[in-house]
Amino acid sequence: MPYLSCDIVFARWVRAQFNEKFIGGISPEKVDQFIGSPRGHHLLTQAMLEQLRLLFSDQMDSQSLATVVLVGHPALHHTLHLAVHGAFSQRLTVRYHLSPLDLAETVGYVRHHVRAAGYTTGPLFTDDAVARIFEYTKGLPRRINQVCTTALMAGLIDQKQLLDETTIRKAIAELDHD
Repeated sequence: MPYLSCDIVFARWVRAQFNEKFIGGISPEKVDQFIGSPRGHHLLTQAMLEQLRLLFSDQMDSQSLATVVLVGHPALHHTLHLAVHGAFSQRLTVRYHLSPLDLAETVGYVRHHVRAAGYTTGPLFTDDAVARIFEYTKGLPRRINQVCTTALMAGLIDQKQLLDETTIRKAIAELDHD
């Protein structure tokens, strides 16, 4: 299985969450555009947001030209609430905030990443390790990815087959050191 970056797996997870929460029975043809910015909310410049605003300003009341989905970190929410983007923000009809993962979701998220990377031999992280990951990251997927990646490197160096809480503590110490 080819390597999938954390961003790709995370984007797929976000898309699945979005589909589950909002799309449901809507056919894929109804969702015309997907503008994703999971890593770089700054990529949507003021000029780009203004162009989107103008596009939606020209819509007929009875027919939508496109469905645009903006996905981003909390900074995107703050950007959209700046006065300069007020007109565009007013045109957004549905907003949804993904909350941090709980412990059970974190366990599922880590297991999914391990499977997506092609590891099928058995558990790679102990239950205590995942609990420590959750405790440290507070359920934020990007932080979970960072801790797990650093723990994988530490486990490789220590030649561990199963990553335990001690390995996670080493990974966290490394991240906190940076």
